Amino acid sequence: MNNMKTFVHDNPATMRRECWQNGRIVCSYSWQVLPPFAKTSIPSSLFFFGANIGKFIPGQRITFGDCDA
Repeated sequence: MNNMKTFVHDNPATMRRECWQNGRIVCSYSWQVLPPFAKTSIPSSLFFFGANIGKFIPGQRITFGDCDA
């Protein structure tokens, strides 16, 4: 069984929310499209599941599985 490791980082250097799985970046979103900065909400179906975690907080790290992802 292969465990999926996912790590989400609100990168303060790039001001992007980065989503990593198994050591590879799978998506990246600008802080401008995330709460509380977005003027309108983007449907959750358009987000990678790990990116839909709420407000952009520079330096925030969320792990789903393993931080080594």
